Amino acid sequence: MMADHIMTQFRQALYDRYLSTFKDDGSWERKRAIIHSWCEQNLQPFLKTLSKKSRILELGCGQGQVLDFLNEQGFSSVEGVDTSKEQVMVAKRYGLQVYHSDVFDFLQASHQAYDLILAIDFVEHFTRQELIQLLYGLKEILNKGGHLILRTPNGQGIFAGQIIYGDLTHLTILTPQSLRQILRFTGFETVSMKESLFSSRDLKRKIRYMLWNLLKIGLNMMRRISSGKSQDIWTENFVCIAKIDDQ
Repeated sequence: MMADHIMTQFRQALYDRYLSTFKDDGSWERKRAIIHSWCEQNLQPFLKTLSKKSRILELGCGQGQVLDFLNEQGFSSVEGVDTSKEQVMVAKRYGLQVYHSDVFDFLQASHQAYDLILAIDFVEHFTRQELIQLLYGLKEILNKGGHLILRTPNGQGIFAGQIIYGDLTHLTILTPQSLRQILRFTGFETVSMKESLFSSRDLKRKIRYMLWNLLKIGLNMMRRISSGKSQDIWTENFVCIAKIDDQ
């Protein structure tokens, strides 16, 4: 009976011990430095367009390092939700506003509206049908003019398999094209799709960035030879900014 229960509820069983069996790969402070660096490179340009009073929600907030970054940037209304009790407990230990809940239960019970919703490494944990339900639910809690920012594994990335198959809870892997498809289907407009970049603040990372751009030239040459096509986004993950379609 126990085995049958775990088989039918495998995701929640894994999430219940997500930190202790999978995500416990370093101290909170070490992860904070890495995530803050990523946020500076990938989120900061967009965040500059927002009021510091903007209401922001992060789905699948984990241990809260992104929320911590937002607080550090002066945003006064920041909260997160995660289904992993272990990670929520860590986030709360650092004074962050985090709820322990299944996202669908949270959306159903929510009476708040948000100016920005973040879903960093989140949507890949759902089936296609659940994704459609999720995106419809997010539309209901986004303010007019609000945005949704996603980061998710890139199904057409050069080393995508390491991300795609590196977590047992990954269920749906998207490409920029298929993400745009499901966003349009659920009434969102794609504002931008871009590579998930590493920070280029120091010399070593600037060199990495330069070498990466050179590598992409070779990758696109191979793709053109094999299929006559090319692509802009090759990184393991990619970032999408979307808003509700006005039409």
